[in-house]
Amino acid sequence: VLFIQHFGLRNAAKKDWEQEKLVYLKPVWTEENVFKNSEPIVLQENETLLVLGNGKNYIEAIKEQLSESIRENVIEAGYGETFEKVKEASYLVNPSKESDFAKVFEDLEKQGKILSNFIVFPFHEETVQDRIQYSFNVIVNLSNALMNSNSKETFHLLYCIQAHKEEQALSGMFKGIFKEADRFQYKTVMVDSKMNEKELAASLLRELKRNLAYSEVLLKKDKRLVKQFEQIEILPKRADKLAKDGGVYLITGGLGAIGSAVAKYFADNHNVRIVLSGRR
Repeated sequence: VLFIQHFGLRNAAKKDWEQEKLVYLKPVWTEENVFKNSEPIVLQENETLLVLGNGKNYIEAIKEQLSESIRENVIEAGYGETFEKVKEASYLVNPSKESDFAKVFEDLEKQGKILSNFIVFPFHEETVQDRIQYSFNVIVNLSNALMNSNSKETFHLLYCIQAHKEEQALSGMFKGIFKEADRFQYKTVMVDSKMNEKELAASLLRELKRNLAYSEVLLKKDKRLVKQFEQIEILPKRADKLAKDGGVYLITGGLGAIGSAVAKYFADNHNVRIVLSGRR
């Protein structure tokens, strides 16, 4: 088992690999430009916004920020045990079932709605572990349903979380999804509890299509911070051997871009056998 804490990866220049140079990075929250009230909310009349979560007040606040002609393109999806179309533009889905998300997309497609924007509000589970489990279920099943749909759109998704470090694990998952399919432009947005519903709704709508150069954003009442990585120097020390000589290693997802890169590293640097597996 490999335990990793507070580290980052970036594409290295070819000369870095040739020199076997290790680059260490540390995360830093940097203040960026704050949204101005005059900055337009970038949601076009032919686009649909799906708001996921049991937060009726947030949904209403989001609709209030939009013109009347666009409000009808805001779709609500709450969490329930089974799929249900409650009324027009309102659904219940079970986050553990990909088929429930697929039913929503199919129904919207029949109505001629282009689904490309998502805002996901967190679960109100008692433990962090339960919140993370539900969150992963939502992202995995939502993404699979989108991938299997007929849509060729670029998908913009904001996942709103409180500032729990455990939940920041989602951002790593989002980077992996984007690496595999760059149409899936997902961000985690940590929200300051001091922001009221109206302020939060306006900030989220403006954040929706901002540059994906930063996939982790912290929104405060009067600040917008993004996570960047700064290079740091680490004193060299003897490293424990990562792989067992002559060992056999199974890499799941090994046929994708990330899995292939990991397999190549092991093949180039260790005397091991590698087994790759992936979905058909």
